[in-house]
Amino acid sequence: MNLPLVAIISDNDALALTLHNILSEAGFLALWCGDYQGAYQVLHTQQPDMVLIEARGGRLDLALLALNRIRLDPGMAALPLVLCTPPELLGQEARQWLSRAQCELLSTPVNEAQLRALLLRHLPPRERAVGG
Repeated sequence: MNLPLVAIISDNDALALTLHNILSEAGFLALWCGDYQGAYQVLHTQQPDMVLIEARGGRLDLALLALNRIRLDPGMAALPLVLCTPPELLGQEARQWLSRAQCELLSTPVNEAQLRALLLRHLPPRERAVGG
């Protein structure tokens, strides 16, 4: 069976491990990319089914730039994108951009039920493992 691959772009080891564990328990393959720069190349070679990108504090601009680069790439434009960040970091302009770019927002600390709901909404049931 072909399990969906979810890329995690994060330089936060604790969050990346939490996301990886939740994804694995739910029957998904997880690919961790440790930085925004190198992640773009990895996304091209691995072709994930969804991308989770983490942003905190002063890194929000870098995360939004990475999301924009992915969204503008014809080969990745249709990928479901999820920004994982504390909602209080987002101003109105960033929220509007996320809406226009069809990027989901997942609050951190991560709520497992919310993450599972996002996965179910974006990844077709026929591709998921039984019990996921």
